[in-house]
Amino acid sequence: MLTLLTIDGRGYVSIYVDTSGDDTPETVLAEWQLDEYPVSLESDFVILDAARSETSASVVYTTVNAENRAVVVIIDVSFQDDGTMIYTELTTSPEAIATAYANYANGVRVNGGLLDLTWDVEYIEALVP
Repeated sequence: MLTLLTIDGRGYVSIYVDTSGDDTPETVLAEWQLDEYPVSLESDFVILDAARSETSASVVYTTVNAENRAVVVIIDVSFQDDGTMIYTELTTSPEAIATAYANYANGVRVNGGLLDLTWDVEYIEALVP
């Protein structure tokens, strides 16, 4: 399942739910830390940080979009108790990151609860140039 949501015109979030994966926060983080990972993405790709908790893994990077504008991408994978993996990707401009991430962190719900995200809003705001 893939869902695309806009965040008050400040960015967009795509959501994918996987019930058949064998990944863990450790394996997802290890994949993002491979030298091949950035090469498979956009050319002006810079990883700002990657981390995991017991129930999630996340990477934050900057790149440029098709219009040659800077964007920030936050990919977060949240692992539910039943083994379901919820993959979310937030894309927004550096100027809108604080508001977009706050709206995302407080607005994406699964089974009535918020996702267990790796980062808090203040950390993301301080991290992004």
